[in-house]
Amino acid sequence: KQLLSAVVVGSLAVALASCASTPSSSISLTKTEYVAGDAIEATFTAVDGLDRSAWIGVVPSSTPHGTEEANDLVDVSYMYLEKSMEGKVMLKAPAKAGTYDLRLNEKDAGGAELATSTTFTVTAAPTPAVVPVTEEVSMEGAAITLSKTEYKVGEDLAATFTAPVGLDTTAWIGLIPSETVHGSEATNDEADLSYMYLRGSASGAVTLKAPTMAGSFDLRMNSSDNNGKEIATVTFTVTE
Repeated sequence: KQLLSAVVVGSLAVALASCASTPSSSISLTKTEYVAGDAIEATFTAVDGLDRSAWIGVVPSSTPHGTEEANDLVDVSYMYLEKSMEGKVMLKAPAKAGTYDLRLNEKDAGGAELATSTTFTVTAAPTPAVVPVTEEVSMEGAAITLSKTEYKVGEDLAATFTAPVGLDTTAWIGLIPSETVHGSEATNDEADLSYMYLRGSASGAVTLKAPTMAGSFDLRMNSSDNNGKEIATVTFTVTE
């Protein structure tokens, strides 16, 4: 019996030591409440050996936990980790008020949601003052500028923009495959890989992430998030 007890105790000690030495993943935020469209900066650590397509996404809190597939169906925005084990990601608060999570997923196809997430709330953006207009907002002056025309996969895309005065507060710039037909916001919305709202700004900067696959892509400005139209574009290539 003493020998058996020693074996049990020894096995337990080895198991506890193994658990203690196993790194865990985590996500942290600087605050727990955001206004719709706000930038969300999150700090993360991840376990070693993640797939290159591991990603962190904004997911409604009501979504059942556990699988990457469930999260992928409903994510509002996301960013690939590109095998980074720690760092920061910049995402966008959803346009709809509610409770959301940031969830870390081990890969982009059939993987698992890792045992870490953090919850935050989104409140509605303030209603802007209504400026009476007697004609449709002019689309002149809409432009997007990049500092170069070629990026590596996963590289930051820092773009500057100018937008017509009077655009809807849900006007947005999205990352779209170049083969997507131009003109319709609804078409761009179906194909976008990531995006940011302009929130009424007539000029400014947005930072998105180059896709994880090589090819030709556009940044496209859309006049609103509700059946608007495409009003500016800039094309670039992504290489391995």
